[in-house]
Amino acid sequence: MTDDEFDRIKNAEKQRLRARRTLRRLQQALREQKEAGRGTVARMTERIQALFNDHRSALDALQWDTARLEARLDALRDTLTGASASPSDTDVRSNDPRGSDEPGDASLSDDEATLRMHRAERLVDDLRTQLDTDAPTDAGSSSAHDSSESVPPDDGLPEKTIGRVPRS
Repeated sequence: MTDDEFDRIKNAEKQRLRARRTLRRLQQALREQKEAGRGTVARMTERIQALFNDHRSALDALQWDTARLEARLDALRDTLTGASASPSDTDVRSNDPRGSDEPGDASLSDDEATLRMHRAERLVDDLRTQLDTDAPTDAGSSSAHDSSESVPPDDGLPEKTIGRVPRS
């Protein structure tokens, strides 16, 4: 074997080893990229699942609150119409939000109508105060009423604070 043949074989072997090293680096980079992609997909899947679970729990809470408020509204409507029957005994007309078409409603005297209106206003006020006590309140709002401040009449609605800073 001559020196030229040896150098040619040596250079060919070096070139083959360089190509092999480059191929291994590319394989390693692809593996890392693939693992990173799997990790990203796994994290995205976990986040989406957590978001879905939060959404589902919020919907469940909303459905529960809606059902509770509808039951309260039905009870209030039954009280206002003077119905003493259970909800299963009432017909579709008593659930109609436009009012009832019963013949006895037209023959009410003015005193009975006035009494019914006062009772309805009182029940609505009770419902508002009960809803206000169910709502979360700030710790600072309990001491917000000073005797030196002019207090607006309480109509059962919370004070509007959007864009205003409460005075302490």
